[in-house]
Amino acid sequence: AADSDAQKELRARVAELEAQLVQLGVRPRGSEGASGGPVTSFLEESGLMQYAKHLQMAGYHDLETMCCMEDHHFKELGLLPGHALKLRRLLLASREPGWQPPALHGSNGTA
Repeated sequence: AADSDAQKELRARVAELEAQLVQLGVRPRGSEGASGGPVTSFLEESGLMQYAKHLQMAGYHDLETMCCMEDHHFKELGLLPGHALKLRRLLLASREPGWQPPALHGSNGTA
């Protein structure tokens, strides 16, 4: 069943609050962190941890599958447009030999 607008707004607000916690160095309750698998690790290293739960609940458990995501997938999961572009760029870069995750020195997690 499709989510109502209220559910989508609530999920977006929860994601915003979780992102603020991560920026403050506080791991949100129920957060799996780096032990949550490759997707969670990738998102944490990329400053997009607030989307980990949404991606995992939607069945994205590996980077190979995430690399196949299209614009409508990002939109359905509630990614902000700038975050979707950042994630797409990082996923493409991650396929290059010798790729290293971005350093988050001073990053606030925004695109």
